[in-house]
Amino acid sequence: HLTYHPLGGAVLDKATDNYGRLHGYPGLYVIDGALIPGNCSVNPFVTITALAERNIERIIATDL
Repeated sequence: HLTYHPLGGAVLDKATDNYGRLHGYPGLYVIDGALIPGNCSVNPFVTITALAERNIERIIATDL
């Protein structure tokens, strides 16, 4: 079985900061697989979920 996850559209520390905040667009966040720079050798579901939870906690603590 194969699972397709689009990755790399807004890579961490390039298009966004380390917490998914898009450079130059205050209040706009990337909280999905676009943060991961490319294909993984395993299903990225857990990585995407962990990044999302970490980033959301940081955004709530610092931006809201």
